[in-house]
Amino acid sequence: MDRDTGQPQWVVEVLAQDSERGEVIRVTVTGDQPKVTTGQPVRFEGLEAIPWSNNGKAGVAYRAASILPTAPVKAA
Repeated sequence: MDRDTGQPQWVVEVLAQDSERGEVIRVTVTGDQPKVTTGQPVRFEGLEAIPWSNNGKAGVAYRAASILPTAPVKAA
């Protein structure tokens, strides 16, 4: 639950990929449960990357206002 709004938070794992490599990242979305399926292309609204450091460990947390399905890319 989000401390400020009381709304539920959802963590969605997505594959962030470019032409050379990919990485699974976890993105937190607040509000209604995201309506996406495995392998479906998506887009984020209000995506933020938030660097963190705690007890000698560091990383990046990702948060978005929403996650929405996109139309598949058609081959040329």
